[in-house]
Order: sequence, then structure tokens, then C-alpha cells
Amino acid sequence: MLLLLLVGESIGQTSIAPPIIRRLFSEKRGVIVKSYATKNLTELKDLSYNFKYTGQELTKTREGVFLNPLGTGRIYKLALAKDSLIWTRIDSTQFTGYNFASLFFSIDTSLFSFGGQGLFNHNGNLRYYNEESKEWDALNLSQTLIWIAKNGLFQKIDTAKKQLYIEAWPQHQDQALKTKVIQDLDRSLWKLDIQTGEWTKIGFIMKERMHIMAETPFGTFLNFNQIVDLEKNKVYTLRKSIVNKILTVLGTSSKPKELAYSYCIDSTLFVGGLDGFMDSVTISRTDLIDTGEVFYKPIEAGFPIKEREILIGLVFILGLTSSILLFKYKRKSPNQPPVFITGINQSADIKEEKNDKENQVVFRSGKLMDLLSEREKILLSFIYEHSLEERLTTIEEINKVIGAAQRNSEVQKRLRSDLIGTINDKLEIISESKHNVIDKQRSEFDKRSFEYFIRPEQMQLVEKVLGKKAN
Repeated sequence: MLLLLLVGESIGQTSIAPPIIRRLFSEKRGVIVKSYATKNLTELKDLSYNFKYTGQELTKTREGVFLNPLGTGRIYKLALAKDSLIWTRIDSTQFTGYNFASLFFSIDTSLFSFGGQGLFNHNGNLRYYNEESKEWDALNLSQTLIWIAKNGLFQKIDTAKKQLYIEAWPQHQDQALKTKVIQDLDRSLWKLDIQTGEWTKIGFIMKERMHIMAETPFGTFLNFNQIVDLEKNKVYTLRKSIVNKILTVLGTSSKPKELAYSYCIDSTLFVGGLDGFMDSVTISRTDLIDTGEVFYKPIEAGFPIKEREILIGLVFILGLTSSILLFKYKRKSPNQPPVFITGINQSADIKEEKNDKENQVVFRSGKLMDLLSEREKILLSFIYEHSLEERLTTIEEINKVIGAAQRNSEVQKRLRSDLIGTINDKLEIISESKHNVIDKQRSEFDKRSFEYFIRPEQMQLVEKVLGKKAN
């Protein structure tokens, strides 16, 4: 036994094996492991002190358990001798400091490292461990998307389809820029086909920041009580009895436990710490309760650019088409004498035309009601109800209605402006007023802020668009 330990010490690093790691080591298949440890699993004596508290991530393939000290390109493979872990370094990389807070995972027998940050820079690289050179190579990707392991950013690894899902970190690669944020990437959900290197934008995440615990057969387990099925875009909550059981195995007020690792094997969730505790809870499909919520808002098919830009384009095309048709009509009738309308007849005709136009909208037109999207209707209806009560709508109220209350002020402003602008542009086509349907005025309490309302002469038009009966 002494000889075995001496040999182990000469080729690697030795430490006590907690039960949660021994259970992982005994599994024959690959396992996605989530790490929360504030302390290191093992002391790596050949690694400088600078990397002592950067984190040690684990992954499991059918060939073994592998450890990556974050911030380095090093890979250590686990061997087990009774109750001892023996970590042997298998790589020959030299460079460090570029991938702190990165994502370490495996698919089949391949090891991957994605994203992270280093000296004044974020990176969006997907690196794979080259078994021949014992170093990391970067895959060619269609674009750069930043991801770092903080702020509750979502991530999911689909080992069957070889796909990586991430919530993009909405910042530029260069951390030294004055303006770091990329607003269009805020809460955006992306899918990477690892085999082709192609990124695809799926939509925008509707939930707040989250704590991910494991990948189950039913979806991603997060926040101790929910499972997200990305393929069906569904959010499930777990039965209260299962949630209570999970929270209990994680510790009580009288017996607190420090969670270090969690993973799922089949439908059983395993949790454990470095101090020796390990427990498990089996989750079945009958434990899932459909909340009726969606996890993300999908990208609308056929709308790669903003609706306002589409509308402006359509108006331009319609105007150009009308001009061409009018020009052709005049060319076909060159000898037709002009028709003069006296002042009296003109007034009568205009009045009759106006009356006809008003009489045409006795019933609610289906096309009129389909003019706005559901989100636009919700906001328009909200402001309409306030205007009925002769009160203004504040920007804080609008932020809540459009789901932007938890976002930063710049994102809130952009979302409000885009949505209100699109509504006004669409309704301008059928409005007879020179004013916008949704108008604004400065707040009496804060002259830097605006409050919104619908003008009295526009209320009837809004009722028709929303399908409301006039009072």
C-alpha cells in the first residue's frame, strides 16, 4: 500500500476521495457534472499559487474522470486507490490565464472548454483537447459569443445531438472599451452545432437569472424546483414533496451542508460535498407539473429585421406602385377633358366620402384587428384603459407590462421606444389625425420623464383595432 502511494505521488497529486467523487468514478458512462466548490477538490502542488482559488471543474467520459483547474489549459485524469484520489496530469500545454470562468465539459470521449475571460478580454472560443498533441485547439465558429460562469447565465449541453446552448453575455470581447454592453444580446438564447461550428439565435430568455444543478432526462434542472425542456420550450415545476426532499438532502438549519458537486445519472439526482456527505433523489415524469410558461420567446419566423423597418418598406413600395399606376392611367387617357368641381360640390363630395368612410367600419374588420401583434395589443390596451379613466401611464408601468422591469435603463428605453414606435407607425396608416395614437407629455413630478396617453379623438380607432365595444 505504501509503495502504491509513493508511486501515485510521483506521477500525480493524491487526496482523499469524497463519496460523491467515488460514485462518479464508478459510473461507466459519461456524466455532466456541476461544480459549486469554494474549496479545491485536490491540492495541485505543481500549479502556482495564483490558481489556488480559481476553481476546479470536473467532467466524466466513459474513459474516466477529468479535472481542469480554471484559468489553465491543464488536464488531470483520476485514478482511484481505495479511499485516495490520484490525479495525473496528461496534457502538455504551456499558456495560462485566458480562460477563467470558462465552461469545461465532454461529449463522448472528447473534452471541451468554452468561453471564459483573461487579461482585459472575454473570449467566445470553443476549444477541444487534442489527444495527439496533448494541447488545446480552437474550433472555427460562425461568430463570437461571450459566455462566462457567473451572473446566472444559462447553459445546456446536449450530448446526444452534440449541441451547446448558452445565454450570451452581452458584452464586447475587449473589457477596456468605454461602452462594453451589446444591448441586442441581452438575455438572448443561442444554439451551437458543435460539429459544424454554426451558431443559431433561438430567442430571448423570459426567466430571471438561474441556478443550474443537473441535466435530467426531462430537461435542465434549475433553481431547486424547476425543469426546463428546451426542445418543447416548456417550464415544469416539481411536486412539493420532491422539492422538500431535495432541499432536505441539501441540509437543514440544524445540519447545514456545503454543496460541492451535483449530477444526474438516469433520473437520479446526486448531490455531495467535500466533507463526505452525499445523498440522492429520484425524479420521475409524474413529478413534473406543467406551469404553462415558456422558457424563451422564439425568434419570429420571417422577421429578420425590425417590424418598423418592414412597415416603412411596405409604405414606400405601396407609394411607388400607386405612382406608377397613376402615371400609366394618365398616359392611356390623354384626351380625356379635365373635370372641374365647384366649391359647393367639392364640399358635398368630401362630406359624403367622409360619411361613407365612417359607415364602412360598422363591424370590426378581421384585418384591422390583426394589424398589431399580441404584445402590441397588450400595451395599447393597457394605455387605453388608463386613458378611459383620464389618467396618464408612467414609464414604470409600461416597463412592467412589456416585461422589462428587471432590465437596465438603456434596454428599457429601447424596448419602450421600439414597441410604441411600431404601434404608432402601424396605426398611422388608418388614422386621420396628425398626432400619434399613443402620445406623450412631460411628467408633472419629473420634467425629465414622460407619461403616455391616447388622445380622445383616437379612442374610437383604438377600440376598433382592439375589438372593444364603445361605451
